[in-house]
Amino acid sequence: MEFSPIITEVLDESQLEFLEYRFLSIFDSKELWEEIKLKYSTSSRSYHNLSHIFSMLDLLDKSKKQCNNKLLETAVFFHDVIYDSRRKDNELKSAEFFLEKKKDVFLEKEREKIYDLILSTEKHSPIKEENDFYFLLDLDLNVLGAEKSTYKKYTEAIRKEYAWVPGLLYKRGRKKVLESFLKREKIYFTDFFYSQFEEIARENLNWEFNQL
Repeated sequence: MEFSPIITEVLDESQLEFLEYRFLSIFDSKELWEEIKLKYSTSSRSYHNLSHIFSMLDLLDKSKKQCNNKLLETAVFFHDVIYDSRRKDNELKSAEFFLEKKKDVFLEKEREKIYDLILSTEKHSPIKEENDFYFLLDLDLNVLGAEKSTYKKYTEAIRKEYAWVPGLLYKRGRKKVLESFLKREKIYFTDFFYSQFEEIARENLNWEFNQL
């Protein structure tokens, strides 16, 4: 399957229209969409922005997997809505932000599941052993299995988001992150992602590790 995530700070008009359409098909609130779009478009976001959300939804469409798409897509839209590279509670704050919005759209049990889906992205580990959790985490890590030129753009974007961290400290911290993924028996949880991206992801992670 051919797939290349988009890494850019500004999406084009058609890509923004795609995201708006998908969001409004769930929430039917232009006001809420504008609020979320604004949060994802701050200047401090070089990777965790709307291009990341676009790439996740694009890959979800291409995979054609059996998931609860309404819940999963909602988790995609909200999972990085709060993001500050200096903080360690972004996922919790994002999950809490979701709970504050449009309570009439989902049943309470569904809202609890979306909350847990968002929280699971903190450590890239499923809170529940369910397909929607596996798939959200794999979608979130799709860039690890991208072609080398795209992966390089990703590493540059992440470094930009952590520009406030001195070089030596950044390298040390980044190596720990890379090692945590390389030590896993499987980076991807679903058979679909594992077969498509696992080998490439390990090559990319090892390449970056050796560059630091």
